[in-house]
Amino acid sequence: MTSIVPLVAECEAEFGSIKQTPINDKRLVKARKFLNHGVDPFENIEVDFDVDAAQKMLDKGLYKQDIAEFLNTKPYKINRLIYKGVLDDSKWLKNKSDPKTCRYVFYKNGDYQMRGTMKEISALTGISVSSLKGFRTNEYKKRNHRIRYRLVEID
Repeated sequence: MTSIVPLVAECEAEFGSIKQTPINDKRLVKARKFLNHGVDPFENIEVDFDVDAAQKMLDKGLYKQDIAEFLNTKPYKINRLIYKGVLDDSKWLKNKSDPKTCRYVFYKNGDYQMRGTMKEISALTGISVSSLKGFRTNEYKKRNHRIRYRLVEID
């Protein structure tokens, strides 16, 4: 093979862009091997935990951080396996798209306070849910406050 242009063109014609092409598509694997001297960098994935157990937990909607703690690994390793196509988080994403079930970390003046859903944080802090939502806006973040609150979404 002298060029990967035809492979890329085929992938773009079928999927719209090379970024939309599934990571394990044969043409994409061939192109990666061509660019990396015959080695596919996604082939050698070192996994130090039970992938099937991680997949079952993802499907049940457990949080990635909790899965990583249970499997005694780091959350970035789970995310890397999702990116590489070893784990599928489509069911997990469907569950997490509901704002009522999204979890957040709550900070006051840069100090960690708690984590939970907006409803849980509201109940424990006495701050209304609408105020908590306001803490996430760019307008709030730009203003100077005597007490500064931050609400960061976690997965």
